[in-house]
Amino acid sequence: MIDFKSPANEVPFFLLERTLRQIRTAIQKELDEQRINLTSDQWLLLMQVKEGKKVTAKQITERTGKDAASVSRMLDLMAKRKLIKRESNSSDRRSSTLELAKSGEALLAKTKNLAANIRRRSMKGVSANELDNWRKTSDKFFENCGGRLV
Repeated sequence: MIDFKSPANEVPFFLLERTLRQIRTAIQKELDEQRINLTSDQWLLLMQVKEGKKVTAKQITERTGKDAASVSRMLDLMAKRKLIKRESNSSDRRSSTLELAKSGEALLAKTKNLAANIRRRSMKGVSANELDNWRKTSDKFFENCGGRLV
């Protein structure tokens, strides 16, 4: 039985936050080294727009777990920089769909190997079984805290 009074049981959440912070730092370092004018969070959103093909801001918020206000601000900035295009959503006039603009595609093309490099470096020495166990545990934390797996 887990002793919830023990501060040691807070460690998994500290470890998750610490790991995410380090991954963001590694992504930002790669972006800076390649002289790409994006933050790691902006890069993540651009990747979501690319993968989503006519995705909405709400869908990006759900996929990334970022708060709606931050996502909205970053998308506004990227639209001003002409990295993404907004179109009226035919199924919901209150929202718009997003897609990459040519300049957004060009910028992401420069980062083609970034995700693979970070993934390769961070997964070094991690077995498929360890990754599967971590994913299952992470999903339990997520759902236990009210999250809904998509």
